[in-house]
Amino acid sequence: MDDGAIVAIVGIVFVTLFMTVRMIVHAATGRGGKASSSKDDGDFSNHSQRELFDMAVRLQSRVETLERLLDTSQPEWRGKP
Repeated sequence: MDDGAIVAIVGIVFVTLFMTVRMIVHAATGRGGKASSSKDDGDFSNHSQRELFDMAVRLQSRVETLERLLDTSQPEWRGKP
């Protein structure tokens, strides 16, 4: 055999073993296809529950304010589909 064939065989064996180990480790860690989230993707996973609760309270307050304003200026808005 020439050097090129040996390098090819070693490369194929290495890649095959590497990919097998990689698949086993990937399956064992439980990541199974879940993409990691970044700060820019709109995912709230990096916010604490307290921060999320505070956001919800602020949003509820805003909704109630808007409803009061609409009740004053457009009393029939609640009956519209």
